[in-house]
Amino acid sequence: MVRVGVMDHPSMWPFSGYTEIQEPRRKKMLIGYERLRGVVGAGSYDELQRSHRGSIEDYLGNGEKSRHDEWSKSIAVGSRSFVETLKHFLGIRAKGRDVVEGGQGYQLREAAADYKPLLEDENEDIGLVNAYFRDLNGE
Repeated sequence: MVRVGVMDHPSMWPFSGYTEIQEPRRKKMLIGYERLRGVVGAGSYDELQRSHRGSIEDYLGNGEKSRHDEWSKSIAVGSRSFVETLKHFLGIRAKGRDVVEGGQGYQLREAAADYKPLLEDENEDIGLVNAYFRDLNGE
């Protein structure tokens, strides 16, 4: 929502992961907070929140709100073993998806298809070949 300019800060969107981390729920939790803290390597949950908040402020402060394909176009991002394990658990639902190495570790994603050869003829200017002129005055 921030990247596309709908909101200035993720805290304005109540359904964001930012809000979920900064204001943890007591019921109907979506995040395993202690597990997240352990995975990130934060000493306490307060430390995790500060680190997360700082990362977001850095991202917003540099003025670059670009899309990061590894996060927005991948099913999973992480270590090779994590991504391969997830692919295994997905079974047939991961058909056609590959484990690829990227800037943020490994990703489970579909291979990019080159559609240009398939659409080459359709994208050419058809000019007046399909034009039929009609006498609208009835003369």
